[in-house]
Amino acid sequence: MEHLTGSRESVVLSNCRALLEATRPYVERYNDEIFIGSPETTLTREQMLQLVHYRLNLGSIKKFAGFPNVRLPNAPSFCVEARVLEVQFRQQDDLDLLESLSA
Repeated sequence: MEHLTGSRESVVLSNCRALLEATRPYVERYNDEIFIGSPETTLTREQMLQLVHYRLNLGSIKKFAGFPNVRLPNAPSFCVEARVLEVQFRQQDDLDLLESLSA
């Protein structure tokens, strides 16, 4: 059982790293736009706050109750790349769950 928990933990952490990487360009672009004093940014302040909260949740996933048996937080709707990855991760997670139940 310990081996299963360890592998589940590594998968969850790997998925979180992938989602953090998928959303990094949004953060970088927003910061660049703010740095140069652009009057308009690609993301609104509210969207950026949503993104920061999402990324903080990903970064602290180990603190979630029940870790590693947790669902990943939902990416903000404007983070298309992250949403696509989440669907893939959830589908794989569901397949793994079905496989473990049938064993």
